[in-house]
Amino acid sequence: MRESFDEYKSTIESNIINFTYLYDGDVLFSKKDSYSEIVSHDRTSPLPIINCISDIYDKSIKSMMDRSIEKVIGIKDNTILNIPGNTDDNIFYYIDELKSKTNNFKPLYVFCSENSRKLFGITKKMAINKPFPSHLYDIHKYHSQSYDLYLAPLIDDNEDEFHVYVSDKSIQSLVYSIQNMEYDIEKVDNGYKHTIYYKLYECDFTCYKLIIKDISQIREDKINQLLNDNKL
Repeated sequence: MRESFDEYKSTIESNIINFTYLYDGDVLFSKKDSYSEIVSHDRTSPLPIINCISDIYDKSIKSMMDRSIEKVIGIKDNTILNIPGNTDDNIFYYIDELKSKTNNFKPLYVFCSENSRKLFGITKKMAINKPFPSHLYDIHKYHSQSYDLYLAPLIDDNEDEFHVYVSDKSIQSLVYSIQNMEYDIEKVDNGYKHTIYYKLYECDFTCYKLIIKDISQIREDKINQLLNDNKL
């Protein structure tokens, strides 16, 4: 017996309800969007739905990054890699500092890259035996600080400059996206085109981008900027 799209949606929703940063955002406005892929059969399939959720994740993370407020943190000789404690040579210090210096901002979700996760002392690989891509799941819950840490592959940094994004609220509202999803199957030359139509939501949140780099690099950047300004 074939499962209907509504039955698949129910199963999918029971899984993604745990991705609260994507699930329960406070909606500001929405736009129509879609996801398509070619499949060899004309039956409703869970894989395109999972891939659609992953695509929504990418778009939501990109939007969060574009909207973020940059905060540059100067360090010397990678001192911020000293994981223990909560002093100004520690990433947890700078996340906590957002609470007291940014109008009662309360970190709820923290996103790091493969490089920047070392700031948190996390080196283990993500589990892959899960229905959704591993990076959708948290890699650590900091219960005492009340925020969760996620690995976000779209974050582009390097060994000389680390980027960490900190949000105070959920960045997407999949609860409404799923409710409004429509699944369409169309015969094409090389198989069947499965298209999922949905609404992508812009949500109400504040996000800070912590840019951690060596003090000497910050000085060099300022000098280069001044030189470039003088050329204009």
